Parts: sequence; C-alpha cells; structure tokens
Amino acid sequence: MTNLQEKNPEKQSEAWALASLVAGRYGRLALTRAAGEAAAAERKGDMEKSALWTSVVAYLRETLQQSNSQPATA
Repeated sequence: MTNLQEKNPEKQSEAWALASLVAGRYGRLALTRAAGEAAAAERKGDMEKSALWTSVVAYLRETLQQSNSQPATA
C-alpha cells in the first residue's frame, strides 16, 4: 500500500476509481499509461498527482497479479 493510500481513504477511493477507468479505456496498456502519467507529474513537480498515479499503478499491478493467479476456464 502506498503512502497516499495509507494516509487518506478518500484519495484511496479516487485512485481505485481512476485505476478502473484507465483499465477500461487502455486495457493491456493501462499499466504503461498510468506509469507514464506518474512520471510526467513527477517531472512537473506535481507530487500530489504523482502520488495518485503511483497508487493507480499499484492497484493495476495488484489486479494483474490476481487475474494471473486465477486458473483459466474453458
């Protein structure tokens, strides 16, 4: 869990919702897109936005790990 998630439940909900939207829009590229957004925000010095996108990356990774650990169904 990132610092953003631990400190603010409202931000945690925002990150989760954003992760869902990004996953729906970008599919397999969602993780790459979110990581790019985090890096861009950090380069601009927007640490709050960078933290949000870093949380989105964490949620997407968690989701990918869960889906990869589930047995395939035919």
